[in-house]
Amino acid sequence: MELVLRYVHAVISRLPVEQRDDIEKELRGLIEDMLEERKGHDSGSADTDDIEAVLLELGPPAELAAKYSGRKRYLIGPELFDSYIRVLKIVGMALVIAMSVVLIIDMLQTNISNPAEAFSGIFTRWIVSIMEAGMQGFVWVTVIFALLEYKGVRDATALATGEKKAWQPSDLSPIPNSELQIKRSEPIFGIIFTVLFTVIFISMPEWIAIHISHSGEYYYAPVFDIERLTSYAPLIWVSAALLVLKEILKLVAGKWSKGLLVYHVVISVLLFIAALILFADGSVWNGQFTLQLQEIAGQITDGKDFAAVLSIWNNVTDRILYFIFVFFIIDLALLLHKAYKLRRYL
Repeated sequence: MELVLRYVHAVISRLPVEQRDDIEKELRGLIEDMLEERKGHDSGSADTDDIEAVLLELGPPAELAAKYSGRKRYLIGPELFDSYIRVLKIVGMALVIAMSVVLIIDMLQTNISNPAEAFSGIFTRWIVSIMEAGMQGFVWVTVIFALLEYKGVRDATALATGEKKAWQPSDLSPIPNSELQIKRSEPIFGIIFTVLFTVIFISMPEWIAIHISHSGEYYYAPVFDIERLTSYAPLIWVSAALLVLKEILKLVAGKWSKGLLVYHVVISVLLFIAALILFADGSVWNGQFTLQLQEIAGQITDGKDFAAVLSIWNNVTDRILYFIFVFFIIDLALLLHKAYKLRRYL
């Protein structure tokens, strides 16, 4: 009976520890019954051919283990797959738009002596950038949907209850009130904007600057210290993933629910913490910004005054943590207002 023991072990080794003893006894009894039924007498006299026939009837150990566990094992199951493909298309489109913007600005800022050669080099970088960003986007979206699948989040009901259970007709949600419905364009725009801003913020942070064109000359003073900001790239990517997750949850759910509002609050808190970590480090700002702006003013002969810009700069850099806190409170208040407004339908 070694073949039976090996089969039973292959099955139970794929199951949670607390289930193994009971299922081992049940499976051994099932195999013995099937052998007795096949031979018409005690299973102890079964030969190898009979045992192999019974095991083939039971099927591969992995499939039988999945049946005992009570759920099929998907990375992304059929309930979420359409939404997964839709989000991949949206993220892909946003990445192409972002990289195209990068390409156009790069071409405008490049002093082109040989247009064909310059365009070839820029176009090659554009293709490579899309491939690199596309792989990151694919990984992030796949990970997010795999987590949703693992948690059993497939619709607004699952978001609200957090429960994983077999579907029943009684689980069908009533046709949602128009007040609860989320327009599909809202999360789509949110995903596109997040991807576009993140790509620019990570790939070309020097564009976030004061840009001045005067008498055929071009000047700019970057807002951030590029090298210091680059060191926070992982935190920025995680924050972007959280923002995309928030929009994906809205796209999957299709309507507001208590669970969705709770997820939004949790993600908003995490984003607030990430922003505090980033901007609590004052060195992310360009420490030479004031001097660079004064140098630009010295190059401009019309006496242009940057006092207003410098005043805004000082206020923002000195009080950025207060602004972040106020923005977080406003966002939280809007969510609570929405919950209060929709309380009769939730």
